[in-house]
Amino acid sequence: MGYGMPGYLRDGTAEFGFASQKRYISIYVVRTDVCADFAAELAGHDMGKGCLRFRNPSKIDFDLVRRLLRATAATTGPVC
Repeated sequence: MGYGMPGYLRDGTAEFGFASQKRYISIYVVRTDVCADFAAELAGHDMGKGCLRFRNPSKIDFDLVRRLLRATAATTGPVC
């Protein structure tokens, strides 16, 4: 837990997190290299700086989330 939400830490630094907001589900992909690698796929989504938002939980692309998590776990890199 960090910043009031569950997440994945590496060496004490958050690299991935989840949060339920009032109007959407947030998935925080804070690794800049992973965001860059998936830029084409993330372009069609509601995306902030490292924050992927899903306004309708039934439309969460779990395959994309799974691949983002795997890419984050596979390597180390800078966080935003």
